[in-house]
Order: sequence, then C-alpha cells, then structure tokens
Amino acid sequence: MFPNFAAASASLALSLIHCCLSFFAVLLHFFVFSTGKLAQIINEMKIYHLQILGISEMRWTGSGRLVSEEITVLHSGGDKHEKGVALLFDKMTEKAIISWEPVSERIITARLRTRFTNVTIIQVYAPTEAACDTDKDGFYEQLSQVMNTAPTYDLKIHCVSKKRAPFLFLS
Repeated sequence: MFPNFAAASASLALSLIHCCLSFFAVLLHFFVFSTGKLAQIINEMKIYHLQILGISEMRWTGSGRLVSEEITVLHSGGDKHEKGVALLFDKMTEKAIISWEPVSERIITARLRTRFTNVTIIQVYAPTEAACDTDKDGFYEQLSQVMNTAPTYDLKIHCVSKKRAPFLFLS
C-alpha cells in the first residue's frame, strides 16, 4: 500500500503554521507597533522565513493595505492610536489572498486559496478582564458573527490575543 502523502503533508503544514504563528504571536504581542518599526518587523519575518504574521496592538488608525519591501500589510484600527490588528503576508502568500475584511479595531479576517482547501484567518485582539462587560459582550458577539459567516468548509485559523495571553485555534 502507498502511504497517504497528501494527508501527511497537510498535517505537517498545519503543525508548522501553528508553531510559527504561536511563537510570533507571543513575541510580537508585547511590541508596541508604529509605522517607524515596520522595517524591523519585516526584517524579522525574513530572518525566520515567515509567510504570514498576525499582530495585535498594531496602534495604527483606520484600515487599509500597504506594501513595503515585498511584504503586504492588511491592517484594521480605530480613530485613536489604540488597539488595532494586522496581518502581514510575504510576496508569494499575498497572491493567494481571495479577500480580506477589516471588521473592527479588534478583528481582521483574510481568506486564502491553498492547494487542497481555502483558509480563513481571523486575527483578534480581545479585551482584557478589566474591560467593562458591555465592551466584552459586544466584542464576543461580533467575533461570533465573524466566525459564523466564514465558510464552513474552510480551514479556520483563529489568532486570539489578550494582554500577556496569546493563543491560536485551528478548526
């Protein structure tokens, strides 16, 4: 019998994505991000050969798309230099982007076309326990809506970050 190489390679790819994203979510969560530090983050992506990077506490205002040094930055922020999330893609991975949506200053999504299935990435910066209940309830209601509107047949990667407690889900 021939081994199932497709399933093995998909499993390996998911393991690598999980390791890279969780490591850099921890590393960059504490990094106060400003436009002057973009070159530094891009350099780190290149050193570690990262294709996708999620950032919480981006602190950029508004939302948009920016290309710098062959890295595409999709960001979503509010009116003030607080909160904010972003997804960074290298040149090859950027070609796989089907769509993206800056949902709020705390949630951004991107949908990618891959060889075997589509992938929906949801980058989130969750409110802390100290936040008021109405803010937390509103955030989790909005996150639930985003998760429910993502296609059910997509692989979903949820990158959730609270102060000092980033974690990653695959579903």
